Amino acid sequence: MGLCCVASEIAGALEVIDPGENGLLVGVKDEASLTEALTRVLSDPALRRALGEEAARRMRAEQALEVVAPRYLPIYEELMARARSPGA
Repeated sequence: MGLCCVASEIAGALEVIDPGENGLLVGVKDEASLTEALTRVLSDPALRRALGEEAARRMRAEQALEVVAPRYLPIYEELMARARSPGA
């Protein structure tokens, strides 16, 4: 969506956020770091915009339906073939 993301260093966030490139990561339960990161992006419109734009660009490139669907289609086709086969 083009929004800057500030997230904790947990599974899911670690796979999609490169700190300083497309968002910011803070330690889990680290209130001081969270406060610092939020203050940083809220006080710096250029940083906020750059992080958000890169996040949107990366998601379009890596997670768009046209990119993701071909990865999963063979799996679904195999599952459907198994379901149709006798004894399944």
